Amino acid sequence: MAKRSYELLTKKYGIDKKDIIFDTLVFPVATGDQKYIGSAIATIEAIREIRKEMLNVKTVLGVSNVSFGLPVAGREVLNSYYMQKAYEAGLDFAIINTEKHIPLTEISDEEKNLSNALLFNTNDNTVADFVVFYIEKKGFRKKNDTGNMTPEEKVANLVVEGSKKELTKLLDILLKQYSAEYYKRTFNDRNGRGGKTFQ
Repeated sequence: MAKRSYELLTKKYGIDKKDIIFDTLVFPVATGDQKYIGSAIATIEAIREIRKEMLNVKTVLGVSNVSFGLPVAGREVLNSYYMQKAYEAGLDFAIINTEKHIPLTEISDEEKNLSNALLFNTNDNTVADFVVFYIEKKGFRKKNDTGNMTPEEKVANLVVEGSKKELTKLLDILLKQYSAEYYKRTFNDRNGRGGKTFQ
């Protein structure tokens, strides 16, 4: 399907291949639905084949679909682990909640093994093992020390974490600060010598 779409888009409609982004899709691995068994592997292979067969196109993936229905703490680990595997296969863009993304270095070997087994050897046992391990665990939360950050850095940190906490307050501070500086600079730029008088 990707190849047919690629031929149609590039040859019939003249779209630059660098502007094509394929969403490779991934289905939940733990629903028990037999038609989804092996879908996590199929998605990884699809990414790899697209990158191999159609140079210069991009791929995107909504990662969290893979963990639908699992305990929250387990979803966060599985999503993070699967995203890494997708990137290794050649994924360009991932749609994720950055606040809940866990660096691979912070995932234990046991959790990696559980995730790998569930994703790439999906069966009743691997699903049960994963669920039992995470059923009573709390989700991951990033804790950055923002005490010494400037308002700009704090806003950037909130954006990366996907959090709105104190965002309005910080933006109000920055708007007041930058509005005054912007208008002062704009007046100076436009009025030349008169701007110096204003200053």
